[in-house]
Amino acid sequence: MWIAKNLEILILPNPNISYSIMKQALLDNYGVEQIKQMQLCCAKNKVHQTTKGVHSLSYNVLPP
Repeated sequence: MWIAKNLEILILPNPNISYSIMKQALLDNYGVEQIKQMQLCCAKNKVHQTTKGVHSLSYNVLPP
């Protein structure tokens, strides 16, 4: 996902970043204006999944 890839540097250090800041960064850096909040939510989730992994798979690495 293009949005996740380009906002990863903002999302990683601040996992609770607001959608308005993400939207403003896309506007400032890439001139993208028409972004829906759902697209930003999906991008944020994608970054978290790729960096932290999927929660259901994390249970497999817990000690017994």
